Amino acid sequence: MQGTLGEVKQAVLALTNLVEQGRTRMDVVEKSSSDIKAALGRLEPMLGRMDDRARKLEVDTLPKLATDLGELKGRVSQLPTTIAIFTYMGGLVALTIVLFGAAFGVLKYLSH
Repeated sequence: MQGTLGEVKQAVLALTNLVEQGRTRMDVVEKSSSDIKAALGRLEPMLGRMDDRARKLEVDTLPKLATDLGELKGRVSQLPTTIAIFTYMGGLVALTIVLFGAAFGVLKYLSH
């Protein structure tokens, strides 16, 4: 490496500045790292409580939900189908027409 003493001093100064910038960045990274570790430390107990709640739900609630679902399926299976509902409605309409016809027939017969 050749150069004048001034050039060497400038190069050393430039390298020193770069080293200082690197140290500053490392300080920021170390502070951020400690902040992250602290946040994770606060989250760890919460995660434990969430896990406990999830296990309790799994043990207490899921069997009841399965039972309720079975009961609901049984009730739904007893409901009439769409075809049955339309058949009942058609029967009611037909019965209504027959009754009105009979009533008008009786009124017509009685009016003569």
